[in-house]
Amino acid sequence: MRDRFSEFDQSVKLNSAASLWNLDSAAGLNALQRMVFSEAQMVAFLNDFVFLVFVVFLAMPLCFFLHRPGKRAG
Repeated sequence: MRDRFSEFDQSVKLNSAASLWNLDSAAGLNALQRMVFSEAQMVAFLNDFVFLVFVVFLAMPLCFFLHRPGKRAG
């Protein structure tokens, strides 16, 4: 996402949040950095969720091999 923002990109300048993402000021760059980090955290969370779904689906067939131990004679 950070690759899409540059000082020559018109969509950043014409956006309604252009005053918040002013690339010429430290506060604007800081706001843009926080937004990019929050988006990166969301993508990481979704990737973790997808990974856990695959792990659970791969582990489900192992449940069929589990059984209760029978009573021992004796």
